[in-house]
Amino acid sequence: MVVAALLFVACGGGGGSTGVSDRVNQPQISPDGDRGTLSLVLSSETAADGNRRILLHGRNARDLYQIAASLRFDPVLYDIVLVEAGGGLGDPEQSYFLDSQSEPGKLDFAYTRRWYGDGVNGDPLLLSVKVRPLAAFNLSDFRIDNNTESIRVRDSRKHVLPCLVDGQEVGNE
Repeated sequence: MVVAALLFVACGGGGGSTGVSDRVNQPQISPDGDRGTLSLVLSSETAADGNRRILLHGRNARDLYQIAASLRFDPVLYDIVLVEAGGGLGDPEQSYFLDSQSEPGKLDFAYTRRWYGDGVNGDPLLLSVKVRPLAAFNLSDFRIDNNTESIRVRDSRKHVLPCLVDGQEVGNE
């Protein structure tokens, strides 16, 4: 539940208004059938200093406004050097980003647009984590935690967005 708490703290003044019949501050599944499904995809690249960057991209985003999730990895194999927002939801003046290591091998993060308005469309970069490999690097050592309590994705009206991790719909319940 740390991720959900991070997201709700990070919400600030963002999102659309809720109607009288809506549950206050509760995400709602939008009746819009054309919103599409966001896919979360991890990739990596070698940093200039020889460390590795783990990058989380959103693919096929439509009105993406907020995301909260957890990145899992083996802390015996990697040290985290730096955690940054990917920039896909806006620069620091347009967005909030929080991260926390709630336990070894688990990086919780929340990223949200700051002001009222539309979310982003396309393939935004959501997270960048620089790691120092303590053994051979393998991208498969990293995964987005896909249990229901570890991931939240919402649009600008605070409606739940369908989300896929490794081809399976996850979270947002």
